[in-house]
Amino acid sequence: MDKQQSKEVIEYYFKPVKEFVRMVVKGHSNALVLLSDGGLGKSYTVLQTLKEEGLKEGEDYVFITTFATPLELYNILYDYREGKILVLDDLEGILTDRKSISILKSALWSANDKRMIHYHSTTSKLNAPSEFQFESRVILCMNDLVDNKIVNSLISRCMFFRFDISYHQKLDVMKAIAEKEGIAEEVVEFIRMNSSPATKNLNFRTLIHLWNAYRYEMNNGNTESWKTLGKALLETNGTLSLVWELSKSNKRIEEQAKEFAVKTNKSRRTFFRLRKKIDLVTK
Repeated sequence: MDKQQSKEVIEYYFKPVKEFVRMVVKGHSNALVLLSDGGLGKSYTVLQTLKEEGLKEGEDYVFITTFATPLELYNILYDYREGKILVLDDLEGILTDRKSISILKSALWSANDKRMIHYHSTTSKLNAPSEFQFESRVILCMNDLVDNKIVNSLISRCMFFRFDISYHQKLDVMKAIAEKEGIAEEVVEFIRMNSSPATKNLNFRTLIHLWNAYRYEMNNGNTESWKTLGKALLETNGTLSLVWELSKSNKRIEEQAKEFAVKTNKSRRTFFRLRKKIDLVTK
């Protein structure tokens, strides 16, 4: 794979994310929610796309990663209420707090297209009026999403894209990133040989961490020690690994479920939930 092919592979997998971001930039939507496991490049791709569209950080968009209480969220929305794009990157707890969700619902949608946000409090920490009109747009990058009616009522006000990428697709993108960034092919091959769909948190950050370990040990003359560090990074989920091994056997699905229950003391329902997860990451 040469650098042009690597670029095409990366562009192929991230094109949907980029197109959704461009829709927000061009005003076709007030809000976008991007959901994927951590470390798969959604935040990086969002920021890269904003820059490609000629937007400047601080002037046209703001990137917010700090924890936000409902009051802090309200103040943030007020500070950037006029004509900006707010990228909220996996703000801890923002979609588990009813008041935060209520604030976001008002910010992202209105039946009459006039988005008014309200917050009534006597606290001195309120740096905004008790109500204001919000005219900016929001991109929410999430690693996890609670499935309940309140959160779903917020999601219904946004474009929503779940960025799923299979185990084999991750390896393809890692190979392309390695070619593009000058990472030794040996590192990607090591990941391929020592991982599976049951590997915990296998993502593109893993590639960078392992590349750093590789260079560190090579610079110290330890040509094999980096592999020990690599195996420590590629931690396996034991329960998921069992499901993975059973799925590769010639046993009927019900036999797999029974063996899983005996070996783990977990329910048949758990087996099928994990089996579904395996199917998603290997499709």
